[in-house]
Amino acid sequence: ACTYKGFGGLDTPYHSYIAKPAGAIANHINPYWFDQSPKATYYTPVVNGFQAGVSYTPSSKHRTDYSTFLDTGPSGATAENDGNWKDVVGLGAQWNGDFGGTTVGFSAVGAISDDMTGLNAAETKLVSDLLDMVPAEWLEQLQRWVEDSGYSDTELQREGLGYYELTGKVGFGGFVFAGTWWDFGDGEAIKGFGQEWTGWAVDASYAFGPYGLEVQYARAEKSWDLQPLGTLMSSDFDGWNVSLGYSIAPGLKWYGEVTRGSYDVMGTGQATGDGEYTGTAFLSGLYLNF
Repeated sequence: ACTYKGFGGLDTPYHSYIAKPAGAIANHINPYWFDQSPKATYYTPVVNGFQAGVSYTPSSKHRTDYSTFLDTGPSGATAENDGNWKDVVGLGAQWNGDFGGTTVGFSAVGAISDDMTGLNAAETKLVSDLLDMVPAEWLEQLQRWVEDSGYSDTELQREGLGYYELTGKVGFGGFVFAGTWWDFGDGEAIKGFGQEWTGWAVDASYAFGPYGLEVQYARAEKSWDLQPLGTLMSSDFDGWNVSLGYSIAPGLKWYGEVTRGSYDVMGTGQATGDGEYTGTAFLSGLYLNF
């Protein structure tokens, strides 16, 4: 839904310039779609404004950097990731129409994958730290849960991806207004950990001559349950972006933007502690497209 009058607002650059606290959820409007792992993609021709697409990715090398709640900044996790996405299938469809100068569009996209085996060292340590917090009277019950799940101390399993996103937009006279809603469900949660992860975003832009102005706002909420012990972790994210672009020449654009995000982290038990964290990024540069 975004028109990228600047560099990309909440979608692309924010995670590279703001170090989010341990325990915070991924903070992008679209956490996965900029993953450029090798893939095979096919788009149908556009017929009466309708188009569909499908992609297949045998293995992705970027899951930890962009998705787990342990990502502590631009460098991602501190250990080699042993649980990459596997056999990822992406599906999408969109329709766009023009009604007397007013454009309307709808899209739906999703991604599924096989279950993932293995956690990186940082994730394994967090699970161990969480178990150390368990009262002694619960340990026996927890041990039965571990045995029933078939886990070992060194190999945990994740749910496969199960993501979908719905978007609608309308444009007229240089204006574009759009809204997006997405749901991850249990996608990539550690098996046995219940998970809820949803979010929404709104976007408005205006183009006038060589200039373009855009405003974004997004909110996401994620919670984890360690059964049978109840909720141990949750995290919310709110962020906004204001960006300005100026077309210097065909394919050459100057941009400037400001992005601010706020994380509310609860129940992680990590060194950074629970609490609310905020960060602001100011970006300016040239964007070359050819």
